[in-house]
Amino acid sequence: MASQSCCLPEQQKQTPDPSQLDLIISSGGAAAVLGGTGSIAACQLAGLMNFRRIGGVSGGSIVAVLTAAGLPASQLLHMTLETSFSDHLKPEHGSMFRLLKLIGRGLKRELAPEHIRVDQVNSRHGLYGTDTLGHFIEKMVAEGMCKNGACIAQAETSALWPSRFWTMATTKTGAQVVFDADGVHHIDIDGTRSTLSPTAASTGTAVRASCTIPGVLACISYKDVWLYDGALSRDGICPVGLQIRHFGATASNIIACRIGEDLHRPVSGRLHSLARKIWKVDPEFHWGPETEGVIECRPQIDHVHTLKFKLSEDEKWLAILLGFEATLSQLALHGILHGERLDKARSVLRCLGFWRDAIPAALGSRQVLADRAERCFSEHGLF
Repeated sequence: MASQSCCLPEQQKQTPDPSQLDLIISSGGAAAVLGGTGSIAACQLAGLMNFRRIGGVSGGSIVAVLTAAGLPASQLLHMTLETSFSDHLKPEHGSMFRLLKLIGRGLKRELAPEHIRVDQVNSRHGLYGTDTLGHFIEKMVAEGMCKNGACIAQAETSALWPSRFWTMATTKTGAQVVFDADGVHHIDIDGTRSTLSPTAASTGTAVRASCTIPGVLACISYKDVWLYDGALSRDGICPVGLQIRHFGATASNIIACRIGEDLHRPVSGRLHSLARKIWKVDPEFHWGPETEGVIECRPQIDHVHTLKFKLSEDEKWLAILLGFEATLSQLALHGILHGERLDKARSVLRCLGFWRDAIPAALGSRQVLADRAERCFSEHGLF
């Protein structure tokens, strides 16, 4: 496999208009953040940063909002490598928290959804609150959008919303609640639309709402509406259908980074299956007829599941590289990555060419993978 990693496909499909491209990053928790960051690095290498719109749900909304705010790929890479998102999730001192303490499962350990019952997934409560995550998002958005201290100070008292960004949460009735620069919109399951707010919410509130994994993260209320994970809507984990219906996007102009599903993974798979049954979401989400032709980047990130936040540098880099390579392949296939930029992409992949075969069975805290990846990305202006 390593011998093929520097080889990108020749263009086989019609090249879309770069000025009309939309980007969407799917759910996937930690895998979405890391794989999505790799996709952003690939897009920057291809000269794509001025997307018409940038959206995401659940974990993908974190990468989407920071990219829309103007953070370059290099800064996103440093953030994802240096940040443990578990530090931004604070224990809720409710019944579930007490239960885990009683059975001896410390909060430093990995979350275990198999201990969550149906009624708990069906509730508004969770093991962790996300207030700290919201503050972190708002701080990073301000850093991306502001170029001086006065702007950042102003951001603490007023909402800063990147004009191109959108995200979405869902309700228990199956409605979609869309957050964008024009306000907050309620779209019922029958298509009926109403406005919850004519002005944008805070980015922290929007991302927290979209990331609310039932039974794990406490859901939040906005305008008296309780909101849950955006991946649980009728459009599934990568809602390109919403992008088309609500924002008027053309399927062939959408780059969709679909990180992957957790249904068959032993930890978060149980939780996802349970939540989808309660929300009556088809667990085997397929592209519908309206989404035929989407530019789909689908990295297979099998070593990081949705709820795994404490990761080694090697584990993080592996997920980033999988997102990076999968996106470069699709951009080349569609003729978006070409000329000197295509040559540069091939040069990066040649530099990384060893990485698949060099990965040990158990990724260490910092082995050759992280060192080599950082050097290759730095040599090509990506880190």
